[in-house]
Amino acid sequence: MKKIITLLFLISVTLLSAKTLVTVNGHKITDSLLAPGYENLDETQKNNLIEQLIKEELIYAELLKTPIVNSQQFQETFSKQKELVEKQYGKQLN
Repeated sequence: MKKIITLLFLISVTLLSAKTLVTVNGHKITDSLLAPGYENLDETQKNNLIEQLIKEELIYAELLKTPIVNSQQFQETFSKQKELVEKQYGKQLN
């Protein structure tokens, strides 16, 4: 039980301390999504990365409007892929 409480605390602190880089369609993109070393990038590299994240968020928002994303088959496949990614990266995805 103590481990669970500690884990929840660490996750909460991480989420609360994440710096918002940009907000797209009301969705905050924070630095918690970025690999360590982001701060070592030069301004051009940072801008390119932010631009790519914005593009991905816009594409994602458009995809959510399509009927295929709301299908049962897609949801099952997406859930499996999400689990795999979370396991590999050790991060919880939104």
